[in-house]
Amino acid sequence: MRILVPIARDLLYISKWATMQQSLSTMQTALRVLTAITEGRQPHPADVATLRSYAGPQPPGISLDEFACEVIQKAIKRRGAVRAHGSN
Repeated sequence: MRILVPIARDLLYISKWATMQQSLSTMQTALRVLTAITEGRQPHPADVATLRSYAGPQPPGISLDEFACEVIQKAIKRRGAVRAHGSN
């Protein structure tokens, strides 16, 4: 039983780290999308697909730049929740 506690703790750490990395990667992708739009270019379709896979479908009536901002906010909230849970 003593061995399982450190293993469980390590798995929890790995899970939190993976969540933090995913949200960071998604924020970077959202910033690439925003940069492309700001520069008058079309964002890469894979970047747009990444945003949609992270946050779900783009709501009707929401521009892509607004959607990218919402994705960033969602990722920041997710990171905050992981940090808050980790400090308990």
